[in-house]
Amino acid sequence: MSAADRETLAEYVTRIIKEKDLKHHEVKELSGGRITDGYVRGIMTGRASNPSVDKLKALAQGLGVLEDEIFRVARGLPPQADGKKTKEQETHYQAILSLMLGSLKNRTLAELLVEASRLPVESQQEAVSLLRYLNTRKRGASRSRRNA
Repeated sequence: MSAADRETLAEYVTRIIKEKDLKHHEVKELSGGRITDGYVRGIMTGRASNPSVDKLKALAQGLGVLEDEIFRVARGLPPQADGKKTKEQETHYQAILSLMLGSLKNRTLAELLVEASRLPVESQQEAVSLLRYLNTRKRGASRSRRNA
């Protein structure tokens, strides 16, 4: 990959924000308030051209990307060593980001995520199975009512 093909940090942040349909204030919230929405805009416009390590870590958290990826781009390298994400990584990132954004707007979802995170590892698969069962049962009940 030539230098002309590489994204600047500004281009990368702008692309990720568009791909994930984020707002500047959502990046701030997802970072735990460790980076301001104004600073995010500054990075995107190139005004903030030399962010600190802490700001890059906060930005990675706010964007829902790996810290290593942000640091690579800030150093002028492609986001991944081979320049590509796997489909599985992208799906995982999107699912996690959707849950995080959804939990900001839905208190019940936030409570569900907190409780799930408190489960011991051996109970997590049981919880997943139970939720899948409840989802299947709910969909089946909806179809039955529509067909009646």
